[in-house]
Amino acid sequence: MADKNEGQRMGNILDYLSWRGDITFDIDPFNEVDSLILCQLSYLDLSDVVDEEGHGITVRQAAKRFAALHVEDDGAPGGLVSPLTPLVLEAMAASERFANARLFHYAEHLDDVAGEQFAAISVKLGDGSTYVAFRGTDDTFAGWREDFAMTYTVVGAQTRALEYLEATRKSTRGTLRVGGHSKGANLAVYAVAMSGWRTQRRVADVWVHDGPGFDENTVNGAKLEAIAPKVRRYVPEFCVVGQIMSQPYPYEVVASATSGVMQHSGMNWQVKGNRFERRDAIDARALRFGEIFSNAIKDHDMDFRRRFTSCFFDALEAGGKTMGELSEDAPASYLRVARAYSTIDTDVRDAVTEVVGLLVGEAISKGIADAGTSAAGVVANLFSSKR
Repeated sequence: MADKNEGQRMGNILDYLSWRGDITFDIDPFNEVDSLILCQLSYLDLSDVVDEEGHGITVRQAAKRFAALHVEDDGAPGGLVSPLTPLVLEAMAASERFANARLFHYAEHLDDVAGEQFAAISVKLGDGSTYVAFRGTDDTFAGWREDFAMTYTVVGAQTRALEYLEATRKSTRGTLRVGGHSKGANLAVYAVAMSGWRTQRRVADVWVHDGPGFDENTVNGAKLEAIAPKVRRYVPEFCVVGQIMSQPYPYEVVASATSGVMQHSGMNWQVKGNRFERRDAIDARALRFGEIFSNAIKDHDMDFRRRFTSCFFDALEAGGKTMGELSEDAPASYLRVARAYSTIDTDVRDAVTEVVGLLVGEAISKGIADAGTSAAGVVANLFSSKR
């Protein structure tokens, strides 16, 4: 049995798996940290590891298969997803808590032309429940484009999430838990809120880890409010994504091991025992970003939001289809983006400049205040996960 005193030290989800991984669900029931672990797992490409159909495989088997497939590389996701993510699967496999959990019904979809990005995995846990984890936004600009499209329409990923949840309900028995991080959290809420009564009666809880909300003119607010008692929502102190659009759910503010926008990464969230370390409130600078974004988006009509999304991401995609491509081909890719950006309609360009400028500027100023270091050092920290 793990040392309970050791479990009270501060750490991240990898530390949690090390300290408390031998504590099974019958001793310590499913909790908020377990949920974030499964959401982080969903960022891994498991297409050649877990079959979309069938009974699935255990976490221990999946870890061995994943490692064998990635002998030549580390298997880490690209973009803003933490490169430590493969270690989550490895640590789960080494723990009694998760080793025999079964992974099944892996699904993913990417359409650069339509601007759609979706992935999900279902996990049969030791307590008999099934956790449905929806992936957040990945390295692709198609995924980010879809995030912004949520401000004016129901997007393909939301429709797929609903279909996925209903299919999982039909193929399983027992309690369902549904969750996600970032866009994945939005998909989790949408899927449960829009699902039929047969699904909703089986859903015990919906886990929202710093996910964006919903446009009040696009999604039925009454349905969102109806599932409020089941929603467990968490945001970091420097919350950005979790303030995008509204959602009728209270939240808990959690501590992070880093500053600024990188607090969005679940790998940086601080764990104490079997819960996240709490903070009193969202940082004032982050709240200011929420106000600016609302002014830039919510006060404009649907046509402006469409143009905002189309122009902004057309410019980014002039440099590449993914964040990885954009950085690998720098500085030439940045010049292509700059040229495309200069052709954007003035009103859209002004809104983009205001939102992006505030986000970067406030993140840097908070980093300087917290770290007492140079601006160059803060910029480096903002865009790299803390090890």
